[in-house]
Amino acid sequence: MCATCQGITAAEYWDLLTSSILERGWFVQATEGNDGDSPYAYTVGLTMLGHPELVVFGMEPAPAEDVLAAVAEQVLAGREFTDGDDVSFLYDARDPVILLQLPDSSTHLHRANDLYRESAGPPVPALQLFWPSAATLRRRAA
Repeated sequence: MCATCQGITAAEYWDLLTSSILERGWFVQATEGNDGDSPYAYTVGLTMLGHPELVVFGMEPAPAEDVLAAVAEQVLAGREFTDGDDVSFLYDARDPVILLQLPDSSTHLHRANDLYRESAGPPVPALQLFWPSAATLRRRAA
């Protein structure tokens, strides 16, 4: 369950978010997917390193945090990722795990944009972790 759903105040939430960013360099904001929406999770804090934030759709919060952590820790170690990078080497994955540029992070990465988006500026850059299906890969190759 999300922290605000458990009754913490907005001020306590922002303290949790900012202290996590200061301590480990990033924070994961997750949504559980209510009213027919799929769950998703994203990082907040990688923007301070000059790197796009990361987002994963369709995963519950706990596994999503693990998936995001694998890439975020690489970013903290100085690695840069861009659109189209294959990050399969970070996972025990049979299929590729590709990073795709998210066209408009303001639609989902609300906290990252609240914290880092300049007034009237573009949304913060973000990369989506994507597991293409074999059928998708065949269509792209054709």
